[in-house]
Amino acid sequence: MLFNSSIRKELARTYAATLVVLLTIVITVMLIRTLSMASKGSVSPQDVMIVLGYVMLGYMPFLLSLALFITIVFVLSRMYRDSEMIIWQSAGAGLPRLIKPIMLFSWPIVAGIAVLMLFVWPWTNSQITNIGLQFQQRSEISRIQPGQFQLSTSGKHVVFIEQQSKAQNEVEYPQGKNVFLYTNDIENNKRSITTAQTAHVETRDSDRFLVLTNGQQLEFNNTTQMRTLLTFDTYAALITDGKAITNPNQKAKELSTETLLMDPTAPNMGELSWRLGLILGTINLILIAIPLGHANPRTGRNTNLLYALLTFVIYFNLINLGQSWISSGKYSLLPVMLVIHGTMFAIALFFMLKRQNGWVLFPWLSVRRARQKSGKSTSAAQKDKDATSAAPKAKKRLGGWGPLYTVRRLFYAEIASAIMLVALGFLALFFFFDFIEDMGDMGRKGYQFHHVVVRSLFLVPGHLYELMPIVVLIGTIFVLSRMAQSSEFTILRTSGLSPSRALKLLAGVGLAGAILTFLLGDVINPAVNRLSNQFMEKFYLSQGHFESTIKTLRAAWLKDRDDQYSYAVSVFQTSDNALVNINLYAFNSDNQLVTWTSAPTGTINDNGTWTLENATRSTLVDPGTPEAHIEDLQEQNIVWKNNLASEVVSIATQKDNGMSIWALYRYIGHLTDNAQDANSFSFLLWQKILYPFSCLVMVMLALPFAYLHFRSGGISTKVFGGIMIGISFVVINSMFGHLGQLNHWPPFISAGAPSLIYLIASLATFTWLVRNR
Repeated sequence: MLFNSSIRKELARTYAATLVVLLTIVITVMLIRTLSMASKGSVSPQDVMIVLGYVMLGYMPFLLSLALFITIVFVLSRMYRDSEMIIWQSAGAGLPRLIKPIMLFSWPIVAGIAVLMLFVWPWTNSQITNIGLQFQQRSEISRIQPGQFQLSTSGKHVVFIEQQSKAQNEVEYPQGKNVFLYTNDIENNKRSITTAQTAHVETRDSDRFLVLTNGQQLEFNNTTQMRTLLTFDTYAALITDGKAITNPNQKAKELSTETLLMDPTAPNMGELSWRLGLILGTINLILIAIPLGHANPRTGRNTNLLYALLTFVIYFNLINLGQSWISSGKYSLLPVMLVIHGTMFAIALFFMLKRQNGWVLFPWLSVRRARQKSGKSTSAAQKDKDATSAAPKAKKRLGGWGPLYTVRRLFYAEIASAIMLVALGFLALFFFFDFIEDMGDMGRKGYQFHHVVVRSLFLVPGHLYELMPIVVLIGTIFVLSRMAQSSEFTILRTSGLSPSRALKLLAGVGLAGAILTFLLGDVINPAVNRLSNQFMEKFYLSQGHFESTIKTLRAAWLKDRDDQYSYAVSVFQTSDNALVNINLYAFNSDNQLVTWTSAPTGTINDNGTWTLENATRSTLVDPGTPEAHIEDLQEQNIVWKNNLASEVVSIATQKDNGMSIWALYRYIGHLTDNAQDANSFSFLLWQKILYPFSCLVMVMLALPFAYLHFRSGGISTKVFGGIMIGISFVVINSMFGHLGQLNHWPPFISAGAPSLIYLIASLATFTWLVRNR
C-alpha cells in the first residue's frame, strides 16, 4: 500500500510540472505565430485567442501522452539513481509490481486522451476551418494599409493606396488617393485594371463596395481577346458580399468518428487509425517507460530521457507512416494496427522481462568488455601517480589562470550539453507537430510520406531560431541550479570565483548563443528556406502541376518609378534570376494607365535590367479623345531598366520568410524610394539585429539562480519559476513587436525595449543577491 501510494504521489507531482512546462512552451510559440499572422492581416486580431484555444485543444492529446511518458521515465530514473528502487526490490517489489500503481495513475489520462481524440479532435479542426472561411467573408478593405499591396483572401483583388502624410492619415480610413485595383474574374474569364484619384467604402445591403472616383478602367476579355477602356466619375467595385461561405470539401480530420465508421473509405480509415493509434500508443508507451526508466547511478543523468524522447518520436512517426499507408490504399486498417502496436507491445514486454530476470542480449560482448575493463584497471595506479607528478608542471604552465580555465571548461561543457538536450527535445516536439499538420496533404497530387518528412525537416532551423533564447535559459538555469543545490557553486565561490568572473563566464555563453542565433536567422534559415522552395517547385513541376507551383511561389506585386512613369509589376520568381507571368503597368503623373507589357518568361540581369522574352507591349494612344485607341507591339526581347533586383523580388515573393539583415535593409530602401509603407520591415530589421542578444539577457536572468539557497525549497520549483520568467520575456518581446506594428510605434523601441527592461531587472536582482545574501 505504501509502495503504491508513494509512487502515485510522485508521479502526480512530476506529471503536473512536466505538463505545465510543455503547455507553457507550446502556448508561447503558438501565440507568437498567431500574433504574427494577425499583424500581417492573415488573421483577425479579435480571433487570436479563439484560434489559439482551438489549436491547443487539438494538440492536447499529444502533450498529455508525451508528458505521461516523460514523467514515468523521469520518476523511475530518479528512484534508481537515489537507490530507492533497490530498497523496494530488496523488499520484494519488482518491475511487475510497478505496473499496478502506474496504471492506476495513468488510466484517467488515457481516458481523457481517448475522449479528446475521438470527439474533440475533429471538432477543433472543423472550427479552425470555419473561422478561416468566416474571415474570408469579412471586409477586405478593413485590412488595407496605405503603401502596401493588399491581396484579398479570395485572391480575386489586389488593392494599392498610395502612402499618405500624417495629416492625411488622420482621416478615417479607408479613404485614400491614387488607388490601384486589379481584379481577376476567373468565373467570367475576365480581368481588369482600375485606377482612380480617390476612394472610399460603402455598405449596400450587407455587401461591401470600394467606390472609386475620377479614374479609368481597362478590361481584358480572355475569351474574345477584346479590351475595353472606360473613364468614369464614380465606380463601385464589389469586394465582399453577404453570402455565407460553407465548407463543401471537409477533410478526413474534420469528420466525426461516427462518420468515419459509416463511410469506410481509405482516407477515412487512415484518419481512424491515427485516432486509435494515439490511444493505443499511449498505453504501449506506459509499458515501455517501466524498463526504460532503469538507470545506473554512475551513468549520466539525462541518458534515459534522451532514449525516451527518441522512442516517442520513432513510435509516433511509425503511426503516421501507417496512416499514410492506409490512406493511400496500400494496406487495410487491421493489419497495420496489429503490426505497429502489436510489435511495440511485444518489445515493451520483452524489455520488461529482460530487466526483471537480468537477461543479457550479447553475453560474449559483455565478457569482452569486462576483460578490457580489468586490463585497464591494472595501470590505473600508475596513471594516477603520473597525473599527480605532472600537476605542478601544469599549474606552472598555466600560471594564475589555471583554476579559471578549469571552471570555464566545467561551465561551458555542462551548459552546452544541457542546451543541446533541451534543444533536441523541443525540436523533436515541433517536428512532430509540423508532421501532423502536413499529413493532411499527403496523397494529394503525388504528395507522399517522404515529402512530408523533408518539408518538416526544412522547418527545423526556423524553430531553433525562434526557440534559441528559451533553450539557452532553460539549459543555463538547470545547470546553475543543480550546481547550487549540490554546493558546487559554493565551493567555486570559496575558491575565488568572484561575481564579476561568474558574470564574464556566463556572458561568454550568452555571446556564443547570440552568434549561433545570428547565424541561424541570417545565414542558415534563409538558405534552408530557398532549398525548401526549390524542393516544392521541383515536386510540383515533376508532377505536372504548374498552377500549384505558381500558388506556392505567390505573386510579387512591386512598385518602381523613373523620370517619366511609375510602375506596378506583378511577377512570379521561380529561381534567383528566372521570372514567369510578368505583367508591367506604367502610369503617368495623373495616375492614368499609359502602357502595359506582358511576357510569359523573363530574366533578371546583373546590370539592373530585366529581359522580357516574347513580350507584348500595349500603348494607349490619345487618351481622353474620340480618337483614343490601343496599339500593340510584339517583340522577342524587351529590356526594361529598373531598380528591382533579384533580392527585392525574392523578398516580395516570400515576405518575411527567412530574410537576411542586408536583404531587409535593401528592401526597406526600395519601399521608401517608392512611397510604400516600410514600417513592418523596419521593425523586422531591428528585431533581426537585436534578437540574438536575447541570449545574453537569458543568461543574465539565469545567473541569480546560482546564488539562491536551495535548502528552503525544491530545485524544481525554482527552476520552473525561472523558466516562467524567461517565457514571459519571450511573450512580452513578441507582443511588443506585433503591437508596435499595429499601432505604428518606433521600430527601435518596439524591438529593443523588452530586452533592455529585463536586462536591467536581472542585473539588479543579481547585485542585490550578491550584496545581501
